Amino acid sequence: MELTRSDVDQILQLIDRADFDVIDIEWKGLKLQLSRGPAAVETPKQNAPAVAPATKADTRAAAAPAIVDDPAPQIATTDTVVPEGSVGVSAPTMGTFYRAPEPGSDPFVTEGVAVKAGDTLGIIEVMKVFSAISAETAGTIREIRAEDGTLVEYGQVLFVIDPDG
Repeated sequence: MELTRSDVDQILQLIDRADFDVIDIEWKGLKLQLSRGPAAVETPKQNAPAVAPATKADTRAAAAPAIVDDPAPQIATTDTVVPEGSVGVSAPTMGTFYRAPEPGSDPFVTEGVAVKAGDTLGIIEVMKVFSAISAETAGTIREIRAEDGTLVEYGQVLFVIDPDG
């Protein structure tokens, strides 16, 4: 399996937001060590190539040549204001937002549709792992704030629901 530009962009955005000093990643034969700051440098493990501390720019520059050219997803705006009396459903993680279970199929919900608590409203993909976004309350979908296929941020309001009763 080959990493796409979108995969690398998502990994870098997750790393940018992560709270760590040193991280070692091993995945399908790829070994990567990232560290922040001069105090975080560790000695390389035996038989492992030495890796210097990476800055965000260094990481992007090093990763760019080894990837397939894939257009990066558009980043949705982060609007967290919800009208009074309505309930916002926020992104549980950063990732690519999808309104439908698969390309070409009908969306889970549309504006004006009634939902029950627990109904699936959309999905978020992070590195080929999909997480469902569920309604937290019963009501009517007032707004859908993210476009299909856009990159959303943790905590970003994706749906606004006018609750029943």
